[in-house]
Amino acid sequence: MKTVSNQELTIRVSEHGAELSSIVANATGKEYLWQADPAFWKRHSPVLFPIVGSVWKAEYRNEGTVYPLSQHGFARDMDFTLIDEAENELRFALESTPDTLRAYPFPFLLEIGYRLEGNKVEVLWRVKNTGDKTMHFQIGAHPAFLYPNYEVDQPDRGYFAFDVKKDLVYRALVEKGTSVNAAAKEIAAVTPYKKGDLYKALL
Repeated sequence: MKTVSNQELTIRVSEHGAELSSIVANATGKEYLWQADPAFWKRHSPVLFPIVGSVWKAEYRNEGTVYPLSQHGFARDMDFTLIDEAENELRFALESTPDTLRAYPFPFLLEIGYRLEGNKVEVLWRVKNTGDKTMHFQIGAHPAFLYPNYEVDQPDRGYFAFDVKKDLVYRALVEKGTSVNAAAKEIAAVTPYKKGDLYKALL
């Protein structure tokens, strides 16, 4: 586990998955990141690579060959190498191996970094194709934030806010062959959004 601090924050990052494991406000000691209680979820903030989500039947197909590739890929479950450590920054790297090539047929170099700027944590990703073919990949963040005063019987559950005034747009990727419009109909039935609003968000 590696630690860096500035006047505002202290963060801890594990070499396993290059996973951000703690964000603490120095003035109050308040922890902002979920602390991986295995009774609920054993992770803090994994980076998802080379896919986000799942592929059909956990089988990735490329140029006629089928590869076994599990949900969210493998990077979060591999040990990274620390390549740079500064006063306010940490950087880690993961290179493809014979094991990764059996699941994902592209040589790569993945770098993950964390930099403190005042009261902000800047997350840095760099993906390099080290092979000679076009490399298809996805990368994503999966942070979980700590809500220590949560009470299951209380209506107040907290909220997550963005600091920009823009519409939140997302697309629902569902089961193989399902269209976006069909997905919107399904989701409208199980969410508090109005159907018209949901279509507007999806399209």
